[in-house]
Amino acid sequence: MGMVPVNDHLVHWFVGRPWIFEDSIAQHDTTFLRDLTADMMKGLPDKLIDMVRKVDLNSLSLTCVRYRTPWDVAFGTFRKGTTIVVGDAMHVTGPYIGQGGSVCMEDAVVLARCLAGELHFPEGRSYDDGWLRTRAVKAMDGYLRERKPRLLRVSLEAYLMGLMYATPFKILKILIMVTLVAFFGHGALGHAQYDCGTL
Repeated sequence: MGMVPVNDHLVHWFVGRPWIFEDSIAQHDTTFLRDLTADMMKGLPDKLIDMVRKVDLNSLSLTCVRYRTPWDVAFGTFRKGTTIVVGDAMHVTGPYIGQGGSVCMEDAVVLARCLAGELHFPEGRSYDDGWLRTRAVKAMDGYLRERKPRLLRVSLEAYLMGLMYATPFKILKILIMVTLVAFFGHGALGHAQYDCGTL
């Protein structure tokens, strides 16, 4: 759970949890959603549960975010024809290494560069739908080839950091730390020291 004060009388709050069957009902019934959420918060301070119970039902919403594991990024298909998935839709990660927005900006630069490199019309050539489609697919495939190693690294590191924070077992924390050092080195900011090139 997290909350951010907006002003003296307004708070933005959220509760993150896995999707459950009852959420199909809660999507359409905010009273049920409020009660379900408050019940799931047992063990948290009473003032937080009270805040949820007193929520303005018109401001309450339920959103499902699909997390992509590192192996989804490595083996996933993100292009169908001339349609491609990019940004958080392709590689949403936990906030543990703070790279979500940065990686999306990298995506934009790399995709724009790939498209610009493939979609220029040679002199004297007229618009040809088949030629354009072929070049767009080639550009998108180039984008995926270039981005997948970077995205795999970031999503794997974020996954391991999240797992380390979530586990109560000290031995597992130590194993994760060793894995992080083995795969990503000693630099705490190695994931942020990346140059995606220029347009």
